[in-house]
Amino acid sequence: MRKKVVLITDGNETKGNCLKAAHAYATETIGLDIVPVSRHSGPEVRINSFRVSGDGQVAPGSVVELGVEVFSSGTDTGQLRLSRDGMVLYEERVHLKKGMNYFRLNARAPEKGISVFEIEVIPRADTIRENNRAWASVMTRSKARALLLGSNDHLPFLEQLLPGLRKQGMTGEIGGMERFPKTLAELGAYDLVVLSNISAPVLGRERMQLLRSAIHDLGVGLVMFGGPKTLSAGNYLGTELEMALPVEMKIRHRKVIPHNDVVLILHTCEFENGNYWAKQISKASLEALRPTDRIGLLLFSPQGQTEWLFELTPAKEKEKLLKLIDQCEPSDMPSFAPSFKLARNALAQSTASGKHIIVISDGDPAAPAKEDIAWLMERHITVSAVAINPHTPRDVMTLQGITQLTKGRYYFARDPRQLPRIFVQEVRFVQRNAVQWGKKVPRVLHSSTLLKGLSGTFPPVNAYLLTSAKNTAVLPLVVGEEDNDPLLATWQYGLGRATVFCSDFTSSWLPDWLGWEGKTRLLENIIAYTRRQVITDALQIHYAVEGERIRVSVEAFDASGSYMELSEVRAARVRANGKSDFLEFKNTEPGRWETDFPADKPGVDVLAVQYRLPDGRIQQQIQPLTIPPPLEFERLSPNFNLLEKLRQDAGSHARLLPVNAQSFNPFKSDLPPAVARRSVLNLVLILLSIAFLLDAALRRVTLRNIFSRQTPIQVLQHKTVRSSEPVERPRTAEPGFSPVDVPDDGGNERVEEREGDDYISRLKRAKKRVDRSPDSTNEDQ
Repeated sequence: MRKKVVLITDGNETKGNCLKAAHAYATETIGLDIVPVSRHSGPEVRINSFRVSGDGQVAPGSVVELGVEVFSSGTDTGQLRLSRDGMVLYEERVHLKKGMNYFRLNARAPEKGISVFEIEVIPRADTIRENNRAWASVMTRSKARALLLGSNDHLPFLEQLLPGLRKQGMTGEIGGMERFPKTLAELGAYDLVVLSNISAPVLGRERMQLLRSAIHDLGVGLVMFGGPKTLSAGNYLGTELEMALPVEMKIRHRKVIPHNDVVLILHTCEFENGNYWAKQISKASLEALRPTDRIGLLLFSPQGQTEWLFELTPAKEKEKLLKLIDQCEPSDMPSFAPSFKLARNALAQSTASGKHIIVISDGDPAAPAKEDIAWLMERHITVSAVAINPHTPRDVMTLQGITQLTKGRYYFARDPRQLPRIFVQEVRFVQRNAVQWGKKVPRVLHSSTLLKGLSGTFPPVNAYLLTSAKNTAVLPLVVGEEDNDPLLATWQYGLGRATVFCSDFTSSWLPDWLGWEGKTRLLENIIAYTRRQVITDALQIHYAVEGERIRVSVEAFDASGSYMELSEVRAARVRANGKSDFLEFKNTEPGRWETDFPADKPGVDVLAVQYRLPDGRIQQQIQPLTIPPPLEFERLSPNFNLLEKLRQDAGSHARLLPVNAQSFNPFKSDLPPAVARRSVLNLVLILLSIAFLLDAALRRVTLRNIFSRQTPIQVLQHKTVRSSEPVERPRTAEPGFSPVDVPDDGGNERVEEREGDDYISRLKRAKKRVDRSPDSTNEDQ
């Protein structure tokens, strides 16, 4: 048996490494016939190279020169298209001659960051479309930049940060969410992003994904300032951006977990099936509450007075409350004043962190007392109203006025079936209301650069957002003697840093901080610490495509050109499709660090390298990596260099045949016969099994019957007769009786009994005597 592999190939690898596999053929005496093949001949146009003049680093807004080499197998025409970051800059019809064609193009560099240029040629006729595109990139060097985004009422506060940015040599751009970059490359051009009172729904899922990746993979810094619409009050729970923050929105660390109080005011009797829907919305609200939250229900009873169906009661007593809800029958309420008075008195005694009133009515009851509304406003207790079947515009204005003054929400429900969903939404809103009120003095928990230059006591805070610190977060400032609620928190997330301040500089939350002399220093420290670490050109980054992987090497030099010993090197690779990988470098030799990763889709990836200097400082360098298409799309002819190397590595039994060999017989071979080694253990076991069976058979067969002249039937008949004769048990000799040998009917003598014999012994002697007697068959004959 001979072993041989026939390899039919063009020699252009796509995955794996054939040279590594070839060594097995040499050691195992396996034949290898390599049959080179070429692609079908036809028109072919491909981009040979696409380059940017210079080193790829340009000034903002400068002109970039681009060079393109296009190969054509014949005369043709086509479209040449140039794009930058997905936007088409240039498109023109070009004539292609046979051979190499050269084109020069100019484009304007962006104001910041990395820009990716893509060139594409679209010929009339072509064989391989995958090699008609190529990529190049430029990096704009400019001052460090910060992007400051906030709600409209927080924009004046963001302007107060500009002097601190200028001290850091940075420029700042202030605005709303319309200024948020659309791509990761654009966002990565900023060194710092500041968000002030921006809720998660306003920021949006895609922007949060971009921001998280920019922090983790590109080292962009993030600062979040609190407010009534952000962090735990801004629906960030479970979002991707929460992953990048040093705090989480669930409250885990407090000895007493904060709860919420909700008061429902029902006036539902004046529309069809109103009281039925009153019960449904009350049950839906109860189901949406957490067990520790409390709910109370006010209505106008059939007895003609406003009263509690049940006062504020923990939602865990659900069964008892559901029975009371089923028994209620709200009547026509003439005025909101008594119900708001009762709600105010109950909430005044409440220690809940979130307090909320929900009213459902047609709006015709008289408005509540002004002093009650003022009391709710002072304590930031919100009122939401659901209008259903209002009679006049005045009714609508009554409900809208209450919600506007207390900063609640107004709903106009045309279909009663919407009511349960609205009430569940309102209950969940109050659960997100994690503002902790009460004047408290912050204290230092962890020493940090964020507090550099600040000493003594800090001004008290009137309100802050409740959050929980993550395990590796640093907490320079906390609130509370026992709970350690985070006020200022920071941590390292990937290559970047994220810092959170859990209170609001723009409202009554921090009145004593507005004139505090340390406020400016604290804000400057936050900016300086959180911004992206200094970007330098101290590294020489080289990369090369090796099969299906890309190998990256990093070397560091000081100002004199000598190698620098780095204590740590790591990087993040951001792919062209937006996905990212975290890379660890290994120190392969003094001053040199290496890593590798798979070469995925062609395009431009971004490599953000972060390294630690011998003095402990951390710096960063960003390098774009252009990944070309696989080699199989660049060649039409076989790669004979690779195939010849493959033949040599596969051993003496490998041969390289002519291109497209027609008379090749894959079954003909001059290889020596293959010798297969097998274990003899299986054969030995089989022979032993046969011997055992033969031995067992020979021991159980009587040889006398085998060599006898009897037929098998006679033997069976004889045994049947013998076995059918009764065996008489010898009697025991009586006293005084001497047995004598008396012939029996068959001519046999009795067996003489011996003293002391038992039954078994006598039976054995009788058997021996029968065996010694002449064969009964002879007598018959």
